[in-house]
Amino acid sequence: MKTNKITSIAIFIFISATLCAQLKVLNNGKIGLRSTTSNYGDIQINIGDGDNTGLCLFKTTWNEPALKITSDEFYTFITDAKSTPQRGIGFMFGSVCVSEKDYLGEYGGALNIVQTNSNYYPMGLCVTTQSNDGLGIYSQHSSSTVNGTSIYSRVFRGTSLAFASGLGYSNYNFYVKGDGTAYTNGILVTSDSTLKTNIRTIENPLQKIMKMRGVSYKYKDVNENLINNEEVIANYPVNENKDSKNRETTKIDIPKLEQSTLKQIADEDVNLEHFGFLAQEIEKIIPEVVRTTVNGTKAIAYTDLIAILVEGMKEQQLTIENLNERILFLENQSQPQKSKSNSTDKAIIEANSLTYPVLDQNIPNPFNTTTTIGYYLPTTISNASIYVYDMNGTQLKSYPITERGKGNVIIRGSEFVAGIYLYGLIVDGNEVDVKRMILTE
Repeated sequence: MKTNKITSIAIFIFISATLCAQLKVLNNGKIGLRSTTSNYGDIQINIGDGDNTGLCLFKTTWNEPALKITSDEFYTFITDAKSTPQRGIGFMFGSVCVSEKDYLGEYGGALNIVQTNSNYYPMGLCVTTQSNDGLGIYSQHSSSTVNGTSIYSRVFRGTSLAFASGLGYSNYNFYVKGDGTAYTNGILVTSDSTLKTNIRTIENPLQKIMKMRGVSYKYKDVNENLINNEEVIANYPVNENKDSKNRETTKIDIPKLEQSTLKQIADEDVNLEHFGFLAQEIEKIIPEVVRTTVNGTKAIAYTDLIAILVEGMKEQQLTIENLNERILFLENQSQPQKSKSNSTDKAIIEANSLTYPVLDQNIPNPFNTTTTIGYYLPTTISNASIYVYDMNGTQLKSYPITERGKGNVIIRGSEFVAGIYLYGLIVDGNEVDVKRMILTE
């Protein structure tokens, strides 16, 4: 009997010594597991590398780990039973490390946050910063050799907001809907001259504009290829909390999206008729303003068209002003008192004593073979030419004049097609007079 007691005491002492080597409660209340000290926390666990080391919360109803904290040679992981070793959220050097493929989570991301219906404010992730120059969220696709996406947002309704921002708590001052429509108070496009090179004035803008075809159109239903949002949610694990009604609701001051307003927007989008151009047609006229999207479709840089429209209006306005001047001149030519002045000028011209240049009406007019344009140039004139224009003001032909005094220029109808033309006398770079002539077939 005495021997049995001694044996029992020896076994107890051995077990206690073994336990003390694995678990130690210090005098200050701290606990060391596999450690005789606890210098880095109230509870310190010394672990090695491997999937089955560290801390595990085991769910008996699932018969599998619910949460594990493990470590390998470099990283510490927070993971669950769904994640294979070296997956989940990896920590190293004080930051969350998800730069390698092996550290992506079960559902294709390093951090998967699923918000389900509850009494809490419907928010998947909230990040707040109050520091000077602080960043709430920073995302980077760090490769300069391959393409990627730094931030991607997915929604399953055309009226849902894929991205939104606001000033304070009052409204949405910028947002992008699921159908790609963007709303903003204004857009600034970089246009500093110091950032540009090879600057050239746009040539023949009106010619380009005349080839453009404005159309009205409707977009195809962008929702027809989308799957039901509820089906997507059903594929994610849902943890229903029966005690959520007794918890305090988190209050986040974000402008509420009124469902009635969203329905009105959706109804408007269905029947909305747009006005614009077809990219494939514009690409044949002004290829510089057409871009290819990541989806392979074509897009138009509408802001780039503004410069072409402005230059086109300037060209058209110049034509209008020239025509107005010529109309005014022709109206003055038709006044009765002009005939007296013409007779006086003719007499002076005969004496070669007129001090200013004169352009005569062509004879005959109309004509079909040839016509003669008379003129008078004082000897003080250095350079002179007669120019022929179409009714749009485009110069067609020029006839340099070398003789001074009274002379004429013969116009051959074979050089032009039948129509109405304008001709003008240009002296030393200045327009003296413009008249109209008619060529018949």
